[in-house]
Formats: sequence, structure tokens, C-alpha cells
Amino acid sequence: MFLEDCKIGQKYEVPSILITKEDIIDFAKRYDNIPLHTDEEYAQTTRFKKIIASGMMSLLVIWGKFQEQDILGDCLIAGKCFSTEWFVPVFAGDILRGEVEIIETYPRNRYNGILKTKMTVYNHKNEIVLINFTEAVVKRKNTGDACPDSTK
Repeated sequence: MFLEDCKIGQKYEVPSILITKEDIIDFAKRYDNIPLHTDEEYAQTTRFKKIIASGMMSLLVIWGKFQEQDILGDCLIAGKCFSTEWFVPVFAGDILRGEVEIIETYPRNRYNGILKTKMTVYNHKNEIVLINFTEAVVKRKNTGDACPDSTK
């Protein structure tokens, strides 16, 4: 999908995913190895009373599900930046789902432009877990650079 095909207000549902204790610990041991995410005894001494998922894990599990939809296809050039705010912890047994909305588009040059999205992640209680804003560089139409998957 070219930049010009992206319409402000377009929304995409992201399928839900169950977060397991094993997922939390495995992710944390590789990428965010602190006791709050890996040590059940330690976690019992915190206000959460049990281990919680790394905030980055909470973002990336839904981000990964969204990327599987491949909305932009070969028109996606690169990520530019992102900003995330977390609101509630994620525990083992939580089910997360997401919604991604296109909130802004603008040309950067004759070849590409910026697509800004807002991802809202909810848990099974319908609480907002996090909100993420991402900017990506996306191909523009009529530049001579074809996007084979531009029908996505």
C-alpha cells in the first residue's frame, strides 16, 4: 500500500494473544532480565505480587501480530521512530489485543513519505495496556518504483 493509499482514520484490528508465564520469563531472560520479570519469589515482595511482562514484550507481541498482516507490503521502506506509554501491567494469563489507526500521512520527498500510526493495546478486561505512536517511511505513487504488493 502506497502512502497515498493510506487514509487517516483507517483502522486495523490485531488478533489477540494469550500471554503465558513461560513467554514472560523467556522474553525477559533474553531482553529485560530483571527479577520483576523472572523471579517469582522476588515478585511476591512487590506491589504486583507476581511476575509481570516486560513493557517491551507487551508492545512487541502485538506489534508482531500486526506485522503479520503485512498491510504495507513492499511499500514499507523503514521505521523512523516510535513512542510508547504503558498504563497497566501484563500478567501471565492476560489476553492482549490491539487496534492500529492511521493518524497522519505526509510527503517527505517525491519518492516517499511518512505514515504515522497509533496502536492501542487492550487486555481481556478491556483496559488500555499501552498506546504506541510509530512513524514509518513509505513509498509514494508515480515515482517509478513499483510496489508489487500495492493492492494490500
